[in-house]
Amino acid sequence: MHTAGHGQLITRALVVLNEHSSNVARMRRQIAELQLPVEVIRTERDMTRTQEALYATAREGDAILCAGGDGTTNHIAGMLLSPEGQARKLHLLPFVPLRGGNANDIAMMINGRKSAAQILQSGKRVDLYPLEVRVGGRNAYTRFALGYFSIGGTAEVSLRYEALKQSATPLKRATGVQLAKEVIATWVALSRNEPFELLLEGGEPENVTSYLLARGDRLAKLGRPHARLHEIGYETITTYPTGLNGTLVTLMRLQRSRLPGARDATERFTVRSKDKSPLPMQFDGEYAQIASGSNFTVSVSRTAYRTISTRL
Repeated sequence: MHTAGHGQLITRALVVLNEHSSNVARMRRQIAELQLPVEVIRTERDMTRTQEALYATAREGDAILCAGGDGTTNHIAGMLLSPEGQARKLHLLPFVPLRGGNANDIAMMINGRKSAAQILQSGKRVDLYPLEVRVGGRNAYTRFALGYFSIGGTAEVSLRYEALKQSATPLKRATGVQLAKEVIATWVALSRNEPFELLLEGGEPENVTSYLLARGDRLAKLGRPHARLHEIGYETITTYPTGLNGTLVTLMRLQRSRLPGARDATERFTVRSKDKSPLPMQFDGEYAQIASGSNFTVSVSRTAYRTISTRL
């Protein structure tokens, strides 16, 4: 049994496992090292079925371990913070993302390179505040983003990373060559993405190539200092059609490990593509598309989810 450094008794590890993640073998080894009873829920293509399994299985005394990448982590956190998840008090259970995907930004910001056993043994309880994103329109919905939410070029980066991951062997994914390819892919995506119109509430329309709202370090896997995800605030980074040279400045901004002048105001805006085609969008590495003309309301959630951290 573990107390995770804060007196809350943990009697079982409830593992949500994405078997298609980049580092699934490493995650399985970590889970096998735990000195706790383990229950495994495997993710399914239809995440509503994963949600049903999580709701049916989770109980008091569990530590929920996400054995997957940033996208899987984002999905599970949304399940915990959904109205039903909160009604079941699942957001009060410790939720720990492991380093299982391509970028591992969230896991790295919270626990660096610590293993699951080290986290549960020496970490402390921390409440984290994600971005709460409401997408308007006929079928309005709300999503949460633990680290970042973006539209445009920075969203397109996720799609390019996925393509690189699929073409690489497990050994190559960990090499400097693969990292260099990802940096180049980021550069290309940010510099070549088609501009779209961004209309902030109370402002004038702007032609931009990307709009990023970040809670923390976008290149956390490089081992830079952690982001202060347990504090209220976020940063916005807007990129303009400036070509490859201007993109270098954006890349440097994305590597900042803190959020200078972090804000907590609500952001409301509308996005429109020039040809009315769908726009790329991402929640913590999870790629999707959004219809032109969609409107958004973004703020930091006042409801936190609980994690176990050795860094924050």
